[in-house]
Amino acid sequence: MSYVLGVDAGNSKTMAVIADTQGHIVAHGRGGNGNWQGPGVARARQEVAHSIEAALSQANIASTEIEAAYFGMAGADRAADFELVRQVLTPIAPWPRWAFENDATIALRAAAPDGVGIAAICGSGTNVVGFNDAGEKVQIGGFGFEFGDSAGAAHIGVMAMRHAWRAMEGRGPATTLVQGLKAHLGLNNLMDVLDGYYSDRPITWWELAPVVFAAAEEGDKVAQDILVEVGEELALAVNAAWDKLFSDRLGALPVVAGGSVFQRPQYPLLLNTFTECVQRQHPNARVIRLQVAPVLGAVFAALELLGQEVTPELAQAYRQSWLTCESNEEGSP
Repeated sequence: MSYVLGVDAGNSKTMAVIADTQGHIVAHGRGGNGNWQGPGVARARQEVAHSIEAALSQANIASTEIEAAYFGMAGADRAADFELVRQVLTPIAPWPRWAFENDATIALRAAAPDGVGIAAICGSGTNVVGFNDAGEKVQIGGFGFEFGDSAGAAHIGVMAMRHAWRAMEGRGPATTLVQGLKAHLGLNNLMDVLDGYYSDRPITWWELAPVVFAAAEEGDKVAQDILVEVGEELALAVNAAWDKLFSDRLGALPVVAGGSVFQRPQYPLLLNTFTECVQRQHPNARVIRLQVAPVLGAVFAALELLGQEVTPELAQAYRQSWLTCESNEEGSP
């Protein structure tokens, strides 16, 4: 039996998946933050290695049985970053065929196995990456608020606190975000959040994003405006990438919306705003909300390293196998 390995190393977790070449997910393992920009090269390597070892143990196979591997790596943005990511992976990637790219790439491949199109990732942070038919790559954003980004769960959390604070002080319109944040943070007074902020309990901004979605779904105008602004911002990035990559191409192209902020919430305002703003400028855009884990895109890319075509039927078999794995995991005691 032939096996491939796909890895998705992000800011909040790392996922490794082992698959055979016939459409079956065999095993998966988890690790922590695999982005070298957070814990550093050595710790990122440790977390990626842990996820691989856990998957190998679950599959009950040796590392030597892996024929190809592909890694989607957060923090692989600039040429200099790629050198550091290579330092993360080389000591733990003994296979003759392996490669890596920015983690947005595997989200794109999870929905469009040939890798042509654009991925808009809205997780704790945000990134937009696209590839055209010639393999040319364009990346828009991915470097944080200070460098032009205004999206992602962390940004949504910061905006929630800003608007709630202004409402509390009378500088802004009333919003239920004040009550929502107090309840989420376990506070009687929102101002008490400063006790932790200025000591050893910093705010995990991305964890506040669900408060915004809940308030928006209940009709809070301030929360709704935050989500609309983020949807418009992500669409701006996609439209910029499209114009650089596909200015003269006709026909539908996939725009894959991935990451926890796109994939988890059921309230559709952000996704709908994003879709409308992309299609207003590019009617041929086929916006796809990613329904499976991005790591499947790494599996598809690993198969490509073996020279195996990922047909629509084979891709669907892997997706169904992954959904079965998730269902079994949720149902386990």
